[in-house]
Amino acid sequence: STSSVTITPLPHGTFTGQSIYRNRIGPKETVALGHVSLQHLVPHATQQCLCTTFISAGSRWMEETFGRRVKELLVVRHDPRSLKDGQRKVGDGVLEPIEVVESGATERDGDTDSDGSDDDIVVGKPNWHWLRARPASGGILHSKILLFRTGAGLRVVVTGSNLCDQWVGDRDVLWVQDFSVLPPPKRRRQQQHYLNQPPQPRFEKCLREFVFDITQCRNSGQDDAYVRRFITDLFDGIDFSTAHAELVYSFPRVGGSAGTTDRLQGGWPMLAKVVARLKEQHENDGYNTDDEGNDDGGAATKVYVAAGCHGNLTPSFLQQMYGAMNGNARGIKPDLAWDKAPRDISVLWPSTRVALTLLPTGVINTGGPMWLRHWRTIPLAAKQRLLMEARSNTPVSGLAFPDLGCDPALHGKCIFATPKAASTWNPSVLYVGSHNFSSAAFGDANGTEEGTRPKNIELGVVLATTDRKTITEWVERMPYVIPPSDEKPSDDGYIPMTANSGIKAEWNEAYRAGDMEGRRRAEAKLREWLQRVETGEDEGEVKVETDGDIPDSVIEEDGKLAATRSQQQREQSNAVRENEKSRSNRPREVVDLMMSDDSE
Repeated sequence: STSSVTITPLPHGTFTGQSIYRNRIGPKETVALGHVSLQHLVPHATQQCLCTTFISAGSRWMEETFGRRVKELLVVRHDPRSLKDGQRKVGDGVLEPIEVVESGATERDGDTDSDGSDDDIVVGKPNWHWLRARPASGGILHSKILLFRTGAGLRVVVTGSNLCDQWVGDRDVLWVQDFSVLPPPKRRRQQQHYLNQPPQPRFEKCLREFVFDITQCRNSGQDDAYVRRFITDLFDGIDFSTAHAELVYSFPRVGGSAGTTDRLQGGWPMLAKVVARLKEQHENDGYNTDDEGNDDGGAATKVYVAAGCHGNLTPSFLQQMYGAMNGNARGIKPDLAWDKAPRDISVLWPSTRVALTLLPTGVINTGGPMWLRHWRTIPLAAKQRLLMEARSNTPVSGLAFPDLGCDPALHGKCIFATPKAASTWNPSVLYVGSHNFSSAAFGDANGTEEGTRPKNIELGVVLATTDRKTITEWVERMPYVIPPSDEKPSDDGYIPMTANSGIKAEWNEAYRAGDMEGRRRAEAKLREWLQRVETGEDEGEVKVETDGDIPDSVIEEDGKLAATRSQQQREQSNAVRENEKSRSNRPREVVDLMMSDDSE
């Protein structure tokens, strides 16, 4: 649950955009250690705030989070409704009031929480609006960005956390930068269509286009006029020349906003272009070809991937993403054989063993790495080479939930590409944002330059540096432990964390009914089930694939299905289990994860 302790927002100028942060959950997680809460990020006297989210908490949560600090609020969220129930597509949004409960009793210090009396009334919060939308591709609106405009400037937050208690329940990663207001002469020049603009405001161009396209209300002149004025005020006079990152978006659309020059709809080609541009700034003079002849962007680079879920990890998709993180969109080969797939890419995903040390609420809702049909296409040898253990990166601050003896579920989305040897010219590159590691998020080359478009609306940032101090800070602040370069990939004993649809349905039903005991029973079943999977007594349960709407009341489900090991892998895992007991870097302890009454 959210803490009742008042947290002072960090002042404008705190965030330079050169590093990353984790969301603050545990009592020892401080700003100095790279942890920030949502309360740290929302400035006092915010004039305009624009947020995008896949799912969102209700209006009471919005009021508690933004109520005393934000004057105008626009929340763009995914529309889970069906077409017959009024689903809105991106571009055809309709403003809806964010309604809050006001008590008929005398308010104290602006407190509008309901006391449950008959005098309670529901009113629309002045200048607070929802805008629901869904991409025409049939995918989801999955981006998570928060923009806070104050008199001092604009705070930009890019993350993977939805607007809900996920901020205090699941481990995520975020990027933040404060942009100041231009001095008056420069502000006038900005209004003259940015003549002779320097290269760096590319960040501004991408951000403006993304926000413009995602907030259009073409079928309502009044709503569209309000939104256009809101966005004008949001960006007016902001100096984006100090940006320390570049934006990467995915936006399935036909055409785009007026003046849009990037018609590739973002995704992996945009990621490749951005990385190439950043590498050029560090005097990168070309790309290498690996020993097997795969032109995948540089064999001297190791790539680590972490995400909330994964798509179809085919050899061609892995080659595509490995190349993109090296600035290369060329030479993607269709139907690449597994023995030709890039070997210097590792996908981090918690094992069942680690899942037993994580908060069960998060495990229930984020437990499946990919669709079972995709998992079964990966040969055992490739799984052993590709997958590596994901452990919570909290060595200094300790357990995030010390009273419960566990860490949060891992939800952060980041891709880290770093040279195998220290380099003065070849930078380490880091992606942070909302993209999961899937073709729905990034698109799929399918052996062509253009390939399959992304299905989801996503947003992230890319940073690059050769500075060893900055790289070390990135690694220390990632939500996952980045394995040592000499650590072996997962062996036969690795059993990936999986989901159980029956337990999840039981937990969600109890959650909606406010039944804490029902939730506890479901969490106890989850622990028992994970232990059976870990010991080979249960092969895992798989939920039925469905094209139905995504419920708005549960933590993110990004089109994924529980994955489980093959019979062959299970037998081999049992054979090496005794040897696994001696491995100190993969703890086997089963921790009691009983939740307290006020846990969410």
